[in-house]
Amino acid sequence: MRRHRWKLGFVVAFFGLSMACTPEIGDKCRTDRDCAGVEARICDTSTPGGYCTIADCKPNECPNESVCVNFGNESACMLRCDKRSCPRTDEGFVCRTDIGAVDFCYLPADE
Repeated sequence: MRRHRWKLGFVVAFFGLSMACTPEIGDKCRTDRDCAGVEARICDTSTPGGYCTIADCKPNECPNESVCVNFGNESACMLRCDKRSCPRTDEGFVCRTDIGAVDFCYLPADE
């Protein structure tokens, strides 16, 4: 039994690391595969650097770190933020407060 403990430790470490690398809403991506996870996440390649999201969401269908935002003719899960923090600010992303009741990280609105 003792000689098999290292195998169990390796398996536990492998799964722990793979879970830590699960892409989240708002992460960079190049293809849908970069966003693969539990939900049907896709890569919005129209956004600079890509943006992992779930398209055609309905309210309360997005993962906890995100919110469903209706952009008129389409909806998508967007990363939640508060006015003080938004990842990817170095790429021009801001905490948007102009659409919906919950702030989300995305590119600024066209002026």
